[in-house]
Amino acid sequence: LGGSGSSANNNIQNQILAYLSNSASVTTLGAGSVSVSATDSATITGHVGQGSLSVGAGGFSGGLTVQVALVNNLISDVVSAYAAGASVNSVGNVTITATSTSQITATLVDVMATIAVGETGSVTLGGSGVKSTNQVTSTISAYLEANAGVAAVGVQVLATDSPQVTGSAGNGQVGVGAGGAIAGSLTVAASIVNNTVADSVSA
Repeated sequence: LGGSGSSANNNIQNQILAYLSNSASVTTLGAGSVSVSATDSATITGHVGQGSLSVGAGGFSGGLTVQVALVNNLISDVVSAYAAGASVNSVGNVTITATSTSQITATLVDVMATIAVGETGSVTLGGSGVKSTNQVTSTISAYLEANAGVAAVGVQVLATDSPQVTGSAGNGQVGVGAGGAIAGSLTVAASIVNNTVADSVSA
């Protein structure tokens, strides 16, 4: 008999804020400009691998191996740049930007071998399952509140999002039954990968 299990859980849940508020007053001179910027580059890289070997021998021999491997990755950040209740006077430009470039890379590998050799007979059974779940559910926003006073040559409010999710899973199995009048082998394998991007972007 043989069995193994492995799991990895990686979560990033941060708040990245850049703002002018609470009656803040900003005035630039000359060719000065004003920039309010919030940037997020959260990255998760997860690799999980496992292997097992089950060997049985005797008069009537049997082998059973079960393996399970799970990976859960989540990035759920809040990225926000804004001006609220502030006064900004610029002879140049005013730029408010929120940027997210979240990235998840996950690899899951499962390898199993079951061997049984018997004089009268042998049977091997093997089963393995691997599942990788990768989610990016961040909120990215850039804005000017109605109570913000901005005087400038130009005003730009921009929110951008460039998420990337790469998830892969694979398993390999070998089952060998030999000897006697009865010899058999049965292996079952399943791989599931769920990748989700459900970000909210507003400007």
